[in-house]
Amino acid sequence: MDSRDLNLLLTLDALLQEANVTLAARRLGLSTPATSHALARIRERMGDPLLVRSGRKMVLTRRVRLTVPFFLAGLHLAAQCDDVLTVSERAARQMASRMGLRLVAAPLPLAAYGLHLLWHPRLEADPANRWLREVFMRAAEKVARRSSSE
Repeated sequence: MDSRDLNLLLTLDALLQEANVTLAARRLGLSTPATSHALARIRERMGDPLLVRSGRKMVLTRRVRLTVPFFLAGLHLAAQCDDVLTVSERAARQMASRMGLRLVAAPLPLAAYGLHLLWHPRLEADPANRWLREVFMRAAEKVARRSSSE
């Protein structure tokens, strides 16, 4: 993946966090026109508007809200280009046929990795977000108990 593509991912992340081109530009240390141009390149590459204006904020399009959870965004990007992506085997197997991905074994041993829950600080006290975090934690604890007993 070349550095321009990585910059587009950083831009997309800032846009998702800020929901505003000007605020995302400030976060990235770019001009508003440069950030807007990056968003246009992201839209072109993904074949979808991704984010659209709703009042003073930008919101995800219906297609993106329904089909591209944040944790799968990398798979969608990989399906649209020639880049290589390393993800969990379970996620890759579930999505490969639907997205036209080809699975190959890593050419070298990979270290284990941790899974993390991330959320915006403004959602810390949100009841729905808190509930969802608790569901994930209970599921992770259940899997960990099952794995340690095997």
